Amino acid sequence: MVDHRMNLRDRAKHVLRMCGHALTVTVHDRLQELERELQATQLELRIAKLVETNTALLEASIHVVENLHALAARTIVETEPSDVSVEAALMAFLYSHVPSRVAISINSGDQKRAEALLRAGYDVYALEAGQAAGPLTIARMNGGMSHAAGASGSTGVSVDTLTASSAGANPLDRPERIALIALGCAALPALRELGDHRAIVITADLESDFEELAREMRSREYHWNIVLHRRHEGNASHGADDGVDHNGDPGFDRNGNGDHTRDGGAMSYYANHSRALPNSRGSVLFFCDYRVFAEAQSWCAATLPRTYFKPRQA
Repeated sequence: MVDHRMNLRDRAKHVLRMCGHALTVTVHDRLQELERELQATQLELRIAKLVETNTALLEASIHVVENLHALAARTIVETEPSDVSVEAALMAFLYSHVPSRVAISINSGDQKRAEALLRAGYDVYALEAGQAAGPLTIARMNGGMSHAAGASGSTGVSVDTLTASSAGANPLDRPERIALIALGCAALPALRELGDHRAIVITADLESDFEELAREMRSREYHWNIVLHRRHEGNASHGADDGVDHNGDPGFDRNGNGDHTRDGGAMSYYANHSRALPNSRGSVLFFCDYRVFAEAQSWCAATLPRTYFKPRQA
């Protein structure tokens, strides 16, 4: 009987030892499993953090590249001497975009503009047309070259005075295409005197007959124009809203792009509109070649404020 009890006790101890071992193993395995899960979770978190960091770096790189492209496309505007007008600066710029060097000024004594055109590289001529007596006067501007004949003004432009009878003197009769004709004031009579002579760019002073001049030029297939104008303030008769927005400060002087305030408001521009704004003065450029017009408009957009036309408010 005693032996039997001993066996039962030993068996119970054995069972308890087995249960304890099993419990210990189960707890140990569970702890190992939890540790593995924790390590996996930490690894996932590290991977997620790495992915997030790499995404942020990629977005930053894209932003830097976009900024570099934007900076590369920006226009840097260098200033001209203060005595160079906007019109002359634009004409000088267009020298790079016209396939000819010949520039002709008709009935205009603007020596500073002639000097600017000479510096740009044009072969500049001045014509005095419509004279009551005497032959057509033709002057070739030489920019102070030592062989030039005739008077030399304070601007440093020397002049060779020719006559229409001189062989090859009249640039209008040359076979080569004319780059630029500047008509100055009274443009319509001068234009009609030109007849069929054409140029890539024709300029004129902005006058009250601008709408008629624009119609005439379009009939000659000059389908694009740019107006450079300066508004004059202080005239009470033009104090009402004329339906125009000006995105330039009238008191701002660019002092170098010809945008001077000495004659009133700041210089502005608009394109392909046949309306001359009241109480303003300036110049208009007509183009028969859209490519040249586009280059001129890009120059204006980079250097001048634009005038916008909008409907009147009801």
